[in-house]
Amino acid sequence: MYQLTIPVVQLSDEGWYCCVATNEDGSTEKCIWLDIITPPTITSSPMDITIRAGSKYVNPLQCLATGMGLIYYQWEKYQPSDSSWIKPSNRVVNITSPKLIFGVIREDDEGVYHCIVSNDDGSVVSVNATITVYEHSTLGPPTITSVSRDIASVEGSKVSIMCNATNDVDALDEVKIWFSNGIAVSSVGQLQASVTVQTSYPHTAVYTCVGMNKFDKQTSNVSVIVGGRIVMFAAPLSV
Repeated sequence: MYQLTIPVVQLSDEGWYCCVATNEDGSTEKCIWLDIITPPTITSSPMDITIRAGSKYVNPLQCLATGMGLIYYQWEKYQPSDSSWIKPSNRVVNITSPKLIFGVIREDDEGVYHCIVSNDDGSVVSVNATITVYEHSTLGPPTITSVSRDIASVEGSKVSIMCNATNDVDALDEVKIWFSNGIAVSSVGQLQASVTVQTSYPHTAVYTCVGMNKFDKQTSNVSVIVGGRIVMFAAPLSV
């Protein structure tokens, strides 16, 4: 008895395989087609996320896959009451696409989700991802604790403006703070930032400190008022 063993099956192994038996009187053969079944492979799984209630048209979860033929997506939500997986709420715009999009996020959208990816050869299930929904009053922006007072300066001088913030909420993005006068004028910092500007006359500018996290933002303004230089003229000496 003879057999053919393929140690690691690959898509390129698909095709016809023939067994040929030969002796002094001739030969005979038997051929079969090897069909390689290739279910999809998930390349990007959904991740846990926290979203504010009332957010509109957001796609908090995403699942991407590769595979042969057409790939189908189906999102499901875990129902703790009977340990089953159910269809998400009717406010979900598309539960059959790689991105799960909500028309409006509400408290009852909080929960555990996963995505089933399939093609004609099989299906795979993504890892679970949790959506946490918070009310605006529960979690909020960082707090700007100190910022420079309004500044009066003279033409040609340099002024420095400082801003500091605190962030007491866990699991947040870094707090972003910068100054702007219509456009950004300093680099982004973590909890504090400063900017130095060259003044010109006549000129009054408003610089804004912006503290941001994934929930909201808080701002504080500093005005820089520039006056002209004082020039002293002396009367000519009598001779």
